Amino acid sequence: MGFPAWLDGASPCVRAELRRCGWNPDRGIGVDHWIEEIVRDGFVLHDLAVSMWRSLGGLELVNLDRSNSILIDPTDVQGYLTAPFDEWPKRYGQRFCPLGEWNVVDNVFIGSEGLVLTSLGSLYPKVVARSPAEALHEFLCT
Repeated sequence: MGFPAWLDGASPCVRAELRRCGWNPDRGIGVDHWIEEIVRDGFVLHDLAVSMWRSLGGLELVNLDRSNSILIDPTDVQGYLTAPFDEWPKRYGQRFCPLGEWNVVDNVFIGSEGLVLTSLGSLYPKVVARSPAEALHEFLCT
């Protein structure tokens, strides 16, 4: 399999921290159950989300000082069913799928073009990064 394209440009810190958390370039898990649930909940799938779920799904990624973590499970995102996600494609120019939960407080979403957002529901979206590699650096290495 090798390194996924969405990790292009990832810092050495990101690559080291991913490995420490149990990831490797050949990792791949079945995500059909997540796809089924996410589609049923009204999200429009995109390839980037599915690729990230397959590669990172089920891992809890913990930052350098062990004070924060992100659980990669798109069905664990809290409160997204009541959120007005139909605004986001208009606002940001891409479709979004849930990625996981950061610190049990913020939901994390990945856009079809790589934009990464956190939010409480969808009421207060915040751009974290313009790419998954950049977001992983923010989550894991700062």
